[in-house]
Amino acid sequence: MVAAQELELVDLEEDTLLFRMAADNVLELSVDGTRHCPSIKSIEYDVIEGWVVTQGATGAERGQFQFQPERQLQQAEALRALAAQTGVPFRELDTPLPPSIEALLVDDDLKESRPGVRILYNRVLSVYPNEDAALEAIARNSALVLPYLNKPFHIDGSWRVLTEKMSEAEALEVITKNPGVLTSNPIGLRGASADDIKRAAAVVDVVEAVPVNARWGAVAVATAGATWLIFGGFITSFKGFSMTGVNPF
Repeated sequence: MVAAQELELVDLEEDTLLFRMAADNVLELSVDGTRHCPSIKSIEYDVIEGWVVTQGATGAERGQFQFQPERQLQQAEALRALAAQTGVPFRELDTPLPPSIEALLVDDDLKESRPGVRILYNRVLSVYPNEDAALEAIARNSALVLPYLNKPFHIDGSWRVLTEKMSEAEALEVITKNPGVLTSNPIGLRGASADDIKRAAAVVDVVEAVPVNARWGAVAVATAGATWLIFGGFITSFKGFSMTGVNPF
């Protein structure tokens, strides 16, 4: 497999950035077609907000940009890999994961995805009122913080759609009853009515209280036409397994 020689991305401000491996494994950066830094010496990455700071040989070569939320996971990993190829230190500003989330990283692939898990966890923290509420939501639906099942864009966008359709207090009640709604594509969620979203959350809450072996029957009785809306997150307690990967949005 041939290693990548360059990475082009568009940041949150719509600037086009090109990171390129030049001669002698030097990593250079161009912004909107103009070379900004001929030799990057270090990269600092804030996983919470998606900010990246590049530092060259002089202060004038310092750069800063912010990833677009929906592309942050993939582009951060690509930039990290390119920095490793060129020997540029890539410092990640991180926060330790709570033990209950570390416990979800049960194999090598999941452990390698820890940076993405941390990004998703911090996104979840941003919408719940406190850490306890966020951890309770993740305990009900671990897909919230698993990069192969969720994206920062889904959390940010779904919360924004919810608060457009209802009050913040009502939106918080929805994501408390049905955390899986934060794994939905916000584009699809926008097409659902506030009443459907609330009704689906109520169904999820009822089903969560039913023993696992009786849940399918409970869903059949309780959905009242809202099954399509709740299929993204109504069953969440099979010891880490989540139905959230089956998402109609």
